[in-house]
Amino acid sequence: MLHKWRYRTGALALVALAMLAAAGLGHRIPQAWAGLFAPAVPAQAPQTLYPQGPLQAGNSAPRFELHLLADRNGPLDDISKVPAQGGWLNSTALDLAQLQADNKVVLLDFWAYTCINCIRANAFTEELWQRYRDHGLVVIGVHSLEFDIGGSPQNILAAVERQGLTYPILTDSDMFVWREFNNRYWPAVYLIDAGGDIVYHKFGEGNYAHEEQVVRAQLQKAGYQPPAYGPPNPPEQLVPVRRTQTPELYAGPDFLRRPYGNDQQPRNGQTIEFDLPDSGLQPDRIYLAGAWRGAGDYVESESTGRIALDYQAQAAYLVLATNGEAHTVTVTLDGKPVPPAFRGEDVHVDNGTTVMTVDQPRLYAPIAHRGEYGRHTIEFQVPPGIRLYSFTFGTYEP
Repeated sequence: MLHKWRYRTGALALVALAMLAAAGLGHRIPQAWAGLFAPAVPAQAPQTLYPQGPLQAGNSAPRFELHLLADRNGPLDDISKVPAQGGWLNSTALDLAQLQADNKVVLLDFWAYTCINCIRANAFTEELWQRYRDHGLVVIGVHSLEFDIGGSPQNILAAVERQGLTYPILTDSDMFVWREFNNRYWPAVYLIDAGGDIVYHKFGEGNYAHEEQVVRAQLQKAGYQPPAYGPPNPPEQLVPVRRTQTPELYAGPDFLRRPYGNDQQPRNGQTIEFDLPDSGLQPDRIYLAGAWRGAGDYVESESTGRIALDYQAQAAYLVLATNGEAHTVTVTLDGKPVPPAFRGEDVHVDNGTTVMTVDQPRLYAPIAHRGEYGRHTIEFQVPPGIRLYSFTFGTYEP
């Protein structure tokens, strides 16, 4: 089972930088990556070599032969070209050994399309790619699934198009690259210099200016002349800050960290009738009403039902999918239609009611960061066929 640990703020990046300074450089990428794209998939990935934690600067990198299917026929323009077990978006297969021979600096970015931190950080990664792609930098996004829906090439491609990402992306749906790096976080960045050493790593959002300066220094070291420096432009100049906000909440029986507020808990393969309490919700607990079936990493409504949550944050997000049809979900905040200042990008008004259209398996944003930080009750009225995976939250400042 893949690691579900995630650091939801940029603070850990500062810890990573301190560790980098203490440990020094010299972290080697696998020399066998010349075989990265052989047209075969091993039945079982080798055991990770570093169970103590993610690969970091100053440690010896693993040596392994990685085999993944890849598109050899040019940039992806047809989803049918993407093999189910791995492939490339926005690029033909890239050979890291050849990139090293070509004196390229490589930035590996582990991400998941259902992760709000990744979605926000991807905008900066795209900016780096656009600014330095002609000056020696190669960006490779390694998409590693958070939920089963993240293993679908169609879903990944839709997310790439929705976010406007143009750099090469490897779909690591078997989590092979993730395991070999013993990675545990989304997003996670590893910068590989032209000599093949991992010289920088970062987990989480933020610290963009320093990251860009490290990239520029490595490009200059490799003999390139990067363009004049301009401060990075992360989305709306906001970064997450840590406050006493509601933690991430998983809905599926396999990933429950915090029990539901209901008297009953969802069970795999069982349909259970849930009821909301007559008064008051426990804070930071998911509540369900109606008939819901547990199914691994999600719960699915099998009748008209409700999802309710008393949360504390500035912004709220949730990962939803459907049984294949588009559905309308009604959203209320503190018992009323969501006020304009709180409406996220996925909420619109329909005859005086605030609603979301759930038509793709992805992360939805019902509550925007424009609202004040505080405690609120959010409720969703859902039809049959809605699948709930998780809630995440954010608090931001300039």
